[in-house]
Amino acid sequence: MSTEPAREPDVADARAPYDLEPPLRREQGTEQKAGVAEVPSAGAGSLGAGGAGEASGAGKAVERVGAICEPLFPGPRVLVLVGVTLTLVAMILAASQPGAAGGEAAPWALRLGRVLVTLFDIAVHTGTGMVAVLLMAVFLQRRVGGVDLAAARMLVAVSACVCVMNMPVDRSASLATVVLGLRALLALGAYWVLLLALFRRSVADTNILAAFHVSLYLVMVLGTALHSAVQSASVAGVTAGGAP
Repeated sequence: MSTEPAREPDVADARAPYDLEPPLRREQGTEQKAGVAEVPSAGAGSLGAGGAGEASGAGKAVERVGAICEPLFPGPRVLVLVGVTLTLVAMILAASQPGAAGGEAAPWALRLGRVLVTLFDIAVHTGTGMVAVLLMAVFLQRRVGGVDLAAARMLVAVSACVCVMNMPVDRSASLATVVLGLRALLALGAYWVLLLALFRRSVADTNILAAFHVSLYLVMVLGTALHSAVQSASVAGVTAGGAP
């Protein structure tokens, strides 16, 4: 008969059928799991690789729902002040443009019309910029964040673009077409740089936002042109039908 004392059952042996990690990893769970504390229990083992995957997925989900407009400096009040100033400059530049004959001064009615069109364009395309921000948030599955901040940033970007587009150019000059093209490119460049600087997103996100905004702008321009063409055709048809 053996006189060797009976060995008490080891906790690790009792957990062996359910354990996914060696005892050393279980005892040094804090170091092995990169700072994530592990509470051992008698009925369940550690999460192992599956837990790391779930934690990584949760981190990606949190990153995915980040806001488009983070509350960064400058705030909405400062941006609105800058946007209003740029709007006034754009209106002054619109009024200072020459008349249709080239260097001649434009009549006051034409100047007033240009000023009102400038104000209308800035207001409308700031609104379409907000719609573009909403579309970008839906496309990237993220929150918009501060709506007032997004509107203020769009106001600055749009008003700066209109300022450049309203720079006076003598259309009777020989290189007027080239100058107008360069002015348009400069206006688009200023708009894109301001989007990148104010929203502080990546280049890819900035391109997505600009693409949505430009698409909405083209839809409005084409819709307005189609409406004018239909109205002109209707008026011409009525005039031709009523002629003797």
